[in-house]
Amino acid sequence: MEWLKNLSAAIDYIESHLDQKISYDEAARETVKNVFSGSV
Repeated sequence: MEWLKNLSAAIDYIESHLDQKISYDEAARETVKNVFSGSV
């Protein structure tokens, strides 16, 4: 269920930046960062 953790990381990024312009590139980086660090 790694994909679910990755999706959750992207959603967390988007939710924490709702009052700003959303960077989908940054959301993707957060997801990849979580894949390599094993965090979430």
